[in-house]
Amino acid sequence: MTDVSLNITDVDLNRTDVDLNMTVVDLNMTVVDLNMTDVSLNITGVSLNITDVDLNRTDVDLNITVVDLNMTDVSLNITGVRLNITDA
Repeated sequence: MTDVSLNITDVDLNRTDVDLNMTVVDLNMTVVDLNMTDVSLNITGVSLNITDVDLNRTDVDLNITVVDLNMTDVSLNITGVRLNITDA
């Protein structure tokens, strides 16, 4: 993805028993602009199993205001992660 702009306002995410199994994920993003305001994340029973993730980020601008993260029983299993961030 090139020139991605995400403007998120007043987002309320309520997730229960989320199971994400991702293998060989390749994300190539250039000029990513994330503007988030009043974000509330309530996550319960989350299991993340990620293998072979390649993240290439260029020109990342993160503007986050009033973020509330409530996580319960979160399990993160990440293997083979390559993170390249430029001009963040």
